[in-house]
Amino acid sequence: MNLPSRRFAVIAGLLLFAFTALMGVQSSLIPAPIMQDALGPRLMPAALCGLLLILAMGYTQAAWQDRCPDVANDEDDAPLSGNLGRSAWLIAGLLVLLVLIPLAGIGAAATLAFVLFARAFNSRKPLNDLIVGALLTLAVWALFDKLLGVQLGPFIKLL
Repeated sequence: MNLPSRRFAVIAGLLLFAFTALMGVQSSLIPAPIMQDALGPRLMPAALCGLLLILAMGYTQAAWQDRCPDVANDEDDAPLSGNLGRSAWLIAGLLVLLVLIPLAGIGAAATLAFVLFARAFNSRKPLNDLIVGALLTLAVWALFDKLLGVQLGPFIKLL
């Protein structure tokens, strides 16, 4: 197994810092709300930026001290085999979302995408994945559409 070098891990940590800086600049460009609201649209991006900054600092420090988890030689944490096939299943799931949401609604699209994503992670029980995906999709749709009032469209579009 080829392990990433310490230099690569430090560079990855510095790239996290660069991404955090870009995220901070972009979130500062979000216009302030018209009303003096304590919780404006900048709050969540700023909080995520702060969290990412903390993670970038920890990752870079661990990489600098050569104790980065990327260089651990742990067989239990080795990547799963068949990365090309897994990537194909993930891409298929994303394509299903793009194509089916306008045609069949978010419920059918997200449920089928869940099945494809589960297959990418070695699931061999498509019927179980279909049921779990449908229940999770229905719960998230109900939360956003019914409770929070964010219109996601119909759960399933009938022809």
